[in-house]
Amino acid sequence: MLRNKLYILILFTFAINSCKDFGPKPLYEKGFIKYYGGAQSDVSEVIKITSDGGYIMIGSTDSYSASGDIYVLKVDKEGNFEWETVLGAEGTDKGTNLIETAGGFMLVGSIEKNNLEYIYVAKIDANGDTLWTKTLNPGLANYKNAIAYDIEESYDKSGYIIAGKITDDINQIEKAIILNIDKNGILQGKPFEPYGYIGQNVNSYAVYERKVNGKSVYDFLGNATKKNATDISAYSMIVISLNDVGNARDALLKTDPRINQTEIQFGFEMKTTQGGYIIVGTSINSSNNEDIYLLKLTENFDKVWFKTYDFGKSDVGVSVSETTDGGYVVGGKSVNTNKQDDDAFVMKVSSTGEVEWKKYFGGTNRDYTTSVIQANDGGYVALCTLGLSTSVGPDNTITIIKMDNKGDIVNK
Repeated sequence: MLRNKLYILILFTFAINSCKDFGPKPLYEKGFIKYYGGAQSDVSEVIKITSDGGYIMIGSTDSYSASGDIYVLKVDKEGNFEWETVLGAEGTDKGTNLIETAGGFMLVGSIEKNNLEYIYVAKIDANGDTLWTKTLNPGLANYKNAIAYDIEESYDKSGYIIAGKITDDINQIEKAIILNIDKNGILQGKPFEPYGYIGQNVNSYAVYERKVNGKSVYDFLGNATKKNATDISAYSMIVISLNDVGNARDALLKTDPRINQTEIQFGFEMKTTQGGYIIVGTSINSSNNEDIYLLKLTENFDKVWFKTYDFGKSDVGVSVSETTDGGYVVGGKSVNTNKQDDDAFVMKVSSTGEVEWKKYFGGTNRDYTTSVIQANDGGYVALCTLGLSTSVGPDNTITIIKMDNKGDIVNK
């Protein structure tokens, strides 16, 4: 996902087949930095806690494929390698998200066949063995080249909802797409007509289903970009609520006073919170400075608060998770004031968005955090792509960093 959606971002790395510790093994089992992948470039996307207390991540690998394949890695709670699996076709394939299910995991992304991109869904078991794969063709006339960015369980738990984008082949613009599948990956019902605006590219990075008066409502986060435009008004984060037949019932758009209309807004992740949503993204002003922003909304898209965070020239937020104290942990990349290159970045804020602490990770090249979550013990886990570029490692390495509740890697 990040490789596509973060046309603002970059990478850092180190990797040896499967896993290598960073220096001596930490004495504190809950604090570590560990690297994974192979001898070539590997890119991370999303990390989740698993029911056994460990972690599972998805991304893409060049180490185990000539053209790039989907990569899934499972580790225990101390970051020790358990298994990995590689999926894909003959072209460039991308893994973007996954969810734990009964007996295993469902993952989404895209695969390339005959120079066309298709939404890809796969079910793997608890050991990483492939149970089935599906290449989804929504059957929409004049549309092609689709990718999925998010998968969530449906409200009634009978299947899953997928969010992504698909290209209108006639007008050559991208549109957001929402699909429903059953537990075996079979499309359910007629897909909604792809959502977009005349002359604009629109995508969807996150989707959630809820019920209003007994009927399904699908809330999704995306971005809209006018084709061939360069001014600030051409870009906008969007939040759309679709009813059960795919028509918009509410929308938060560029012209809405709930967001800053004087800056470019990109939204990259939306998570549910009690009574609403939290959105993380990046604002870009007329001086081309990038700032992280957080937007807290009710489920009816009423703004609770909106905050921006400026720690230097370039700050990009791509991941957010609610924490047990009612606050949020945020991940992305930032130019450390002590250096001029991008570092992986993690920040903890209060329930009202006030900064409690921030941490930088990385070396002399460009690094970023792609996903951050709270661990079961109250600490935090960041999934990063780090760029080391040494004689013993490749340019991009998948990295998992386990911190305590203050963002420190403590050996106790």
